[in-house]
Amino acid sequence: MNEPLYVATDVIIEYSSNGVDGLVLIDRYNPAGKKAIPGGILEPYTTTEENARKETWEEIGLEISTPKLFGIYSQPSRDPRARIVSVVYTAKARGIIRSGSDAKAAKFYTIDDVVDMLGKNQFAFDHEQILTDYLVMKGHISHQIINVEVKKW
Repeated sequence: MNEPLYVATDVIIEYSSNGVDGLVLIDRYNPAGKKAIPGGILEPYTTTEENARKETWEEIGLEISTPKLFGIYSQPSRDPRARIVSVVYTAKARGIIRSGSDAKAAKFYTIDDVVDMLGKNQFAFDHEQILTDYLVMKGHISHQIINVEVKKW
């Protein structure tokens, strides 16, 4: 069976509010009630960097600095909607956060807020793993969540 393969871009948005560093996350309509990193499916004839900028603007209303490649997430079960490989970037943003498109809401969270959400089933797709990897890389936490799903063929 040939399942279509999609490419998405997701952007870990580094943001500062009143001198406090944190991240901007969205509340998604689907899956309802789950938080996520801004992002979306790669549009035809765009680069992943262009798509990262477009999705960030559409979902949270912020322009971003030059996106820096963070990682590629390709676990086949990472998204229940389809087989989606995500090219994940980090970028800094300034401006006024506003929600749009797939985002029910967009909000600034301190690093401590994000750490407190880990392990509580609050994130869509594999975004908890992505954020955990980011927080480990930045030295905010010292462990990684291991979430491996084994499928029988």
